[in-house]
Amino acid sequence: MNTDHAIEHQISNKVIYIYIALIWAWSWIFGFIWVNYLKNFILFDISIILFLGPFIITLIFTLINNLSGREIGIINLSDLKKAPNSLILGMLTIYFLIMLVINIYVDFFILNLPFINNIGTILFLALPMFFYMLVLAFYEELAWSGLYYKFIPEENFIYKNLMITLSWFIWYIPYFLWFSNIALNFEKTIILLIIFLIYLIPTRFLYSWFREKSNSVYWPCIANSVTGTANFIVVNLIDIIKINVFLFFGLSALASAIMSAILYYSFPLES
Repeated sequence: MNTDHAIEHQISNKVIYIYIALIWAWSWIFGFIWVNYLKNFILFDISIILFLGPFIITLIFTLINNLSGREIGIINLSDLKKAPNSLILGMLTIYFLIMLVINIYVDFFILNLPFINNIGTILFLALPMFFYMLVLAFYEELAWSGLYYKFIPEENFIYKNLMITLSWFIWYIPYFLWFSNIALNFEKTIILLIIFLIYLIPTRFLYSWFREKSNSVYWPCIANSVTGTANFIVVNLIDIIKINVFLFFGLSALASAIMSAILYYSFPLES
C-alpha cells in the first residue's frame, strides 16, 4: 500500500538553512578548486559537477529526514497532472521570436567564447542538447522545485519564489565567474550578474507555476530544459549575428515574464 499520500514530514527552518548553505558551498568551493587547481589540467567541461551538487545534497537530506519521493516532487507518472498544451508551443514560439530580433547589434560586451560557428551544426545539436539539459535540469530542479520549494519557510507564492530565485542566483554566480568563458571587466561583470538576476526572476516563477500545477518536479524540469536548449541555440548564434549578452538576457527575461503572465491568467494555480 502506498502511504506517500498520508505521510507529511516537517523539516525545521534550521535544517533548511543548512541545506541551502551546503548547496551554495558546493558551488563556490568546487568553482574555487576548478579555477585555481584544475582548469589548466582538465581540458574538457566538467561544469556538470556543479549541477550535481543540489542533486546529491537533496538525496542526502531526503534520506536523513525520511522524506518520501512525493514530498520532493517525485510522483508516479499516473498521478502527473497534464500541463497546459501551451507549455512547449508557447515557450518555443516566444524564444523563436527572440531569435528573429537578435540580429540587432549592440557593442556592449566583448566576448571571448568558443562558439559553434555553423548554424546547421547548432540546430543539429539542439535535440541532443535538450536531453543533456534535461539531465542538468533534474539535478538542479530536485532542489529548487523539489525539497527547497516544499519546505522553504514561506507560504506566499511571490515571496517564496523571490527567495528561491535569490538562492538560485547565489548558487549560479560561480558558473559565470569561473566556468563560462565570458571575459569581462569588473563593471561589466556586475552588470551581467544584475541582468542575469532579472532574467532568473520570471524564469523561476515560470518553473514554479508548473511545480504548483503538476505537484511534481517533472514539468519544471521540462520547462528548464526547453529554455536551456533555446538559450543554447541563441547564445551560439551570438557570435554569428553579433548580439550582445545584455540584449539577450533582457529579451529572455521579457519572454519568460510574458509566458508566466499568459499561463498564470489562463490557468490559475487554484484551478
